[in-house]
Amino acid sequence: MFAPCIYAPACLGAPNLALENQYVDQNGKDPATSGMTINGTNTSTSNCATHLAFRNQSRLCHTCNATSKRKGIARCDVCPPLAQTIGLMVLGFFIAIGIIVFLVMSAIKDPGKVLVSDSIQKILINYLQVTAFAQKFPLRWPQFLEDLFEFQGAISTIGEHLLNPDCLSTTRSAAELFYSKQATYAFAPFIASVVAFVFWYLKGFCSGESFFSKRSQPTDTTIKDKCILTIGTVVYFMFPTLCTNAFSIFHCRTVAGQMYLAADMEEPCYVGRHLYMVLLLGLSQLLTYVFGLPLLVLVFLRRNKLLGGGGLQKHTTIVRYGLFYGAYKESTYYWEIVLTARKIMVVALSVFGPGLGTERQAQMVLAVLLVCISLEIAGDPFKLFNDRFRILGRLEIATLFVQWATMVRY
Repeated sequence: MFAPCIYAPACLGAPNLALENQYVDQNGKDPATSGMTINGTNTSTSNCATHLAFRNQSRLCHTCNATSKRKGIARCDVCPPLAQTIGLMVLGFFIAIGIIVFLVMSAIKDPGKVLVSDSIQKILINYLQVTAFAQKFPLRWPQFLEDLFEFQGAISTIGEHLLNPDCLSTTRSAAELFYSKQATYAFAPFIASVVAFVFWYLKGFCSGESFFSKRSQPTDTTIKDKCILTIGTVVYFMFPTLCTNAFSIFHCRTVAGQMYLAADMEEPCYVGRHLYMVLLLGLSQLLTYVFGLPLLVLVFLRRNKLLGGGGLQKHTTIVRYGLFYGAYKESTYYWEIVLTARKIMVVALSVFGPGLGTERQAQMVLAVLLVCISLEIAGDPFKLFNDRFRILGRLEIATLFVQWATMVRY
């Protein structure tokens, strides 16, 4: 049975004028017009475009060879030298740590206060996190836009944009590497929480302040408050990546009546190893991160709102959880859950959308963004920091319009 390749240039063959002027190989030639034939005879002993870093004889020519890594949805890119790969990984790690430290220190610098500048930073981070997923949609993005999406993802979320171990892997198959990354990211929030606790515990010990000490004044900021703030910031940054991993393990493609894992078309779905990983990692990540984290935040915020003594306006609550509600009105304290739902839907469409077809996938994400724009206008969730200038609400709507217009353009 014949099936179309996911990425057309990965499969060799005769000239195909339907794809003319869409792809260029490493020699600057158009494979759609030249093909791999001379006088009607195929001159290649390969079925897959090995010169484009694909592994020969792989299903739908989807698998990258041993010296390459996945780029985008279905392309492959040659790995840089080992020293450069390690250097980029180290650099990405320090960039991620630097961004987290910057956000945490910004919040700790003015504890208990909600600043317009911090709220603007959060809106821009939300924008970058969602926009970075545009790269996952199979549209004809210009190269400069793909590079821009890559950069936006690197500075807005902790994930493979910064920390991609593909070129360091010694596993035998793409599926083994995929499952290894699944397990790593599944435990990453717990590891980060332990690291944050140890850091603040030792810092308090060195400064003579117990981690579990009570505050002497209602406006005091304790070591425990700072630790909870740090954990919340890390998880907030990782959330898009956690959702992507939770959905990716369920993403399969059907070829000749058989389902195969989209990350490795050699791995059958819902049998053997994949079924075990779905039950062990897939369901647990869905329940813990995709549904559990937003529900946990909502429970914390609602519980504090119903408490007496100021509720959400208490110094302790603002320091610990202000990241999730500080910029919103008292009546719309839950709005972060609405934004989280937007991220989840965009991530789900970026992962499962290719199965719907490019046009339907693009139409659905446009519909989601249009609904989000309508909700922002109707809900008007942000505090009015300035009676003459609704900067936060207008900025949020503007970022949504930019996302919507980007998808419409391409």
